[in-house]
Amino acid sequence: MSSPTIFETCRPREDILRGAVADADFAADLASVVSGSGSPAYVDPARFFANTYPTRGLRNLEVAPVSWTASTSRNRSLSGSKTRIESISRARKEG
Repeated sequence: MSSPTIFETCRPREDILRGAVADADFAADLASVVSGSGSPAYVDPARFFANTYPTRGLRNLEVAPVSWTASTSRNRSLSGSKTRIESISRARKEG
């Protein structure tokens, strides 16, 4: 007995079946997303995440900043970065 094919088990979304998705919708122009003028599929966060399969890379992108922040607050050693950031911040306030 063989396993069913992907064509037998998965059904594309209706917008894909209608041909309502342009090739450009598969690659976001980040500048237009930031400015709010991009495709609604990318500009609307709820719609984006409803249509996006969370790949390992996307999950890592979401977790990495939190992991880094947690590890640096435990370690407090930023190899001098903290001191440089504080110095720059003070200089901006004074300047």
